[in-house]
Amino acid sequence: MRRQLNKFFQIVEKVDERMSEVLRIVKYKDENDMDVKDEDREEAVVKQFADRFEEKELPRERGRQLGRLLIDTAVDLERDMLGKKSRPYFTSRLLRRSQDLYT
Repeated sequence: MRRQLNKFFQIVEKVDERMSEVLRIVKYKDENDMDVKDEDREEAVVKQFADRFEEKELPRERGRQLGRLLIDTAVDLERDMLGKKSRPYFTSRLLRRSQDLYT
């Protein structure tokens, strides 16, 4: 049971690392007046998740769903940071981190 929890927390840490990277991307996009969404890139990432799941003999569609969830979360965070309309998903910890990038 402890090993399973440790694996779960490792996943959470990886997602947290990814969201931290999103915060850097937000700053870059803001400074360069870039759009939040890049549908071609998003589809490529979703395909990578699907391919990876298939390699591990897991359902390809579940990989697509996970990739889409992570992308949607990142896009929502980017929109929040850039002051655009989005759903309020994010922890105060992530928002505090993002404020640190702009100070």
